Amino acid sequence: MKRVHAVVGVLQDQQGRLLIAQRPEEAHLGGFWEFPGGKVNPEEDALDALSRELYEELGVRVDVKNCEPVISLEHQYPDRSILLDCYRVTAFLGNPCGAEGQPIRWIFANELDDYSFPKANHALNTALSLPDQYMICGEFDSEAKVLARIEQAVQKGVKLIQLRFPNLPKHSYIDLIAKVKHICDLAGAVLMIKGDPQLLMRFPGVGLHLTSAQLSSPEVTRWARTRSQSGSSRQWLAASCHNHQELAAATESGVDFVTFSPVAQTRSHPDQPAAGWAQAGLFVQKASIPVFLLGGMCPADIAQARQTGAQGIAAIPCYWQ
Repeated sequence: MKRVHAVVGVLQDQQGRLLIAQRPEEAHLGGFWEFPGGKVNPEEDALDALSRELYEELGVRVDVKNCEPVISLEHQYPDRSILLDCYRVTAFLGNPCGAEGQPIRWIFANELDDYSFPKANHALNTALSLPDQYMICGEFDSEAKVLARIEQAVQKGVKLIQLRFPNLPKHSYIDLIAKVKHICDLAGAVLMIKGDPQLLMRFPGVGLHLTSAQLSSPEVTRWARTRSQSGSSRQWLAASCHNHQELAAATESGVDFVTFSPVAQTRSHPDQPAAGWAQAGLFVQKASIPVFLLGGMCPADIAQARQTGAQGIAAIPCYWQ
């Protein structure tokens, strides 16, 4: 099978819009939209290839120092295997144009679902739609404190929140989910919950975060594979992973993103060995879906997490104290 190494650049303007281009009808996957880029030549560095391709396709010059890794992924087509290295480009010289006659458009990340992309782009589009911080709710002694902390987090710009109190009585958990969802909806944040997948039927737009144990549950994995999306209201599916075996199970289940932990020592699990940054980086390299690094993380670690290719950080204490 033919194996192709390609690189793409996600140009982002000052308004936060992303540049997409349409493939020629006569090309492989013709008519689909994509992010500009192309094949990496033999003996060519990926970033050098990106710089060359963006000049050839868009007429812009980029400094590789302004290229931040977003995700690396592999996808199997019937006739070829694609290794795709994806970078976000936030500074460039020149006014982008379709130098090869291809249509281009500037769109916001929430408009990506309005365009037809190749299957290989699914994980990239997911990464571009996700934030770089994932708040996980911790222990609490009153509902009021839960709501107050979440209000505080969204006011600071946190856009992805996990509610994980499945041990509450079902009616209490449902009531809490409804109240937190209201806060998230007003702030434009996405709520993830842990627990029974059937709860999602009550809350359109709320996502589900699977535990590593749920990944081996036939009932849950069957639901995960057959989950449906209604209208434009997307329900994210995520999973907790601690090793490559769990990552493989999560990927097989069709999750949108995962957390990997523990990167550093944590107070909640002091006896659990920390993986460290190097091991976390290897995990991210093996993942073809976005990864949030968890365990001893705080917003100050986002830059380092992004340099490993991770989506960002997930944390409890720094948001919950």
